[in-house]
Amino acid sequence: MKKSVVKDYETKRIGVQVRKGSATSSNTQTEEAQEHFRINTFYVICDNLVAELMRRKMAYDSFFGKFKLITDLSKTEPSAISQHANNLCSSYSKDLEQECFVDECLHFRSYLISSSAEDTSVLAMSRMIRERGLQSIYLNVDIALRMFLYTAATNCSAERSFSTLKRFKNYLRSRMGEERLNSLAVLAIESEITKSLDYEELINSFATQRVWRKPL
Repeated sequence: MKKSVVKDYETKRIGVQVRKGSATSSNTQTEEAQEHFRINTFYVICDNLVAELMRRKMAYDSFFGKFKLITDLSKTEPSAISQHANNLCSSYSKDLEQECFVDECLHFRSYLISSSAEDTSVLAMSRMIRERGLQSIYLNVDIALRMFLYTAATNCSAERSFSTLKRFKNYLRSRMGEERLNSLAVLAIESEITKSLDYEELINSFATQRVWRKPL
């Protein structure tokens, strides 16, 4: 384990003459153990936690900076839309068409203003496109909206997958295949849905598929 990067610790020395076997000796050892735990364990955990939170904050700030056009589309000036749209397309060139995306953003901004939409959040705009059947007109805008909405969910699901993996991937299942591993991960993550399943029906379905003896 790495030691803490914080160097400004208060150091105290107990200047007491101690005899062997005395009660003061045990108290001194206890204080030294507490100080060792505080410096080498507690502060290290706090430093790692702060560093990890800062790393995630920087990642989310970078992500929100790329999608600033989508979150503030109705408030963005037309002159700035082209620059923000090109920056977003350069980051996701395989998902968005740069030539069409700029025009779609300008057109969709005018559509939001003309329709006097009260709620212009990302979720509301995505619902508007789907409820009014505008996917074919604003194809790239719809893709960008869904990318922004789904990223947080996919991130959480990935973190839950890694935290769940240690529950069922043990030494008894060291030779487990990828397909079965993924299936068990889904069952463990979606435990609420798994508990609501009818096991009797699943057992009967499995039994009918694995029948080796023919009925007499």
